[in-house]
Amino acid sequence: MLKLGRALCLIGIIALFAGLVAACGSGNNAETSGNNGSASKGDSSTQKQSLSILYQYANDENKAGIDEIINQYKEQNPTITVNTQGVPLSQFYQVLQTRVSANDLPDVVFAPTAIIPSYAALGVLGDLTPYLPEDFFSTFSEVRTSINHQNGMIVGVPIADSIRGVIYNKTAFDKAGIEAPGLEDEPWTWDQLTEAAKKLQEAEAVRYGLMFEKPSFDGWLPFLFQNGGALVDEQGQPAINNAAGVEAIEWTVNLHKEGIAAPGIIEGTDDPLRLFVSGQVGMWLSSGTWNIPTLEEQVQDFEYSVTYMPQQAKNTTIIGGNDLVAFKTQNVETAAHFIEFAVSPDIISIFTNSTASFPPRTDANNIVNAREDLVPIFSQQGQFLDGTLNDQYFKDFYGKTKDQMLRELQSAVIGQQSPQETADKMAAIIAQELK
Repeated sequence: MLKLGRALCLIGIIALFAGLVAACGSGNNAETSGNNGSASKGDSSTQKQSLSILYQYANDENKAGIDEIINQYKEQNPTITVNTQGVPLSQFYQVLQTRVSANDLPDVVFAPTAIIPSYAALGVLGDLTPYLPEDFFSTFSEVRTSINHQNGMIVGVPIADSIRGVIYNKTAFDKAGIEAPGLEDEPWTWDQLTEAAKKLQEAEAVRYGLMFEKPSFDGWLPFLFQNGGALVDEQGQPAINNAAGVEAIEWTVNLHKEGIAAPGIIEGTDDPLRLFVSGQVGMWLSSGTWNIPTLEEQVQDFEYSVTYMPQQAKNTTIIGGNDLVAFKTQNVETAAHFIEFAVSPDIISIFTNSTASFPPRTDANNIVNAREDLVPIFSQQGQFLDGTLNDQYFKDFYGKTKDQMLRELQSAVIGQQSPQETADKMAAIIAQELK
């Protein structure tokens, strides 16, 4: 095991997609009152209990949602001392690392899903298993909750999912006579997606048929797995430079060479939101739920909608989001009680409604979305989740290599190296990290 300090430095590079977790302020407050009444299942004692919660928030609405959950919990458990600390994303990782280094562990953290493996490897996460019902995850996706099982323990529970699909300019589609796959339809193949993009341009409905998400390897990764590729093989050896990986890179490069894909997006020299809102792009690949509130505010001159990510050997996407993670403190049982409350069917949507995300459980109530008509497609897209992709996406080696691999992909897109050279360099990057 890495020494704690070195490992914590490595963790700092983990970043997460997107508006779900960005924050704009921080603060600390604590509220106290009498003795415990209901926090521990089967505990009839009046021993005073406490709970320390660390969270990040995207905006005032998100903060209000988290505060509402905590306040409702305190109202129902008035004998628990609850201490909360909220920090912006720019400070969140450093604050958490500092607290772990100082052995000042929070009991519960509202955290990006991707932090779980790294902190589990440090041995600082708590075991929720004894305190949760055996059927607790029955309404959650088994693939989604696989990351919550670490070293034979349940260390966290999902509270929000951000789902990627294809956001498209419906007005442009109508002009070009194109109908995107609906809820009951099969997703387009890569060839069908490409043909639709070309048709949009031929009809002069848009300048570019499509664009990728942004300068993000996360946004490109589903296409590798759609083509039957992977980062590593079953033996844990780099596999991104096999035929499927090279083909995925080649497909991406050719879309740019042929002028179908908007330039500057993968490279990070242009703004995808600006291009889409201005009506210059027909399809925004690998875009997600978190963009809908902004699009509702900014799109003025056309209608937009959502369809599935394309498929090749298979259809898949990646799901990011947030989890409630327990740390190894003396209050793990109370932490479990809070987590069970926060992700319950009637409460979980308070969080997801405040983050433009989706509840990860199938029986959630009171779901509100800026575009209710898009919820079914996004929800169904979330079912196209490949277990291998989900597993490798959350591996520590991926978090440490994805920025380097993005630079290689950028070099391929601008023509500085071939797809095969690009894939080989990506494989070497992974191999170096796995040593």
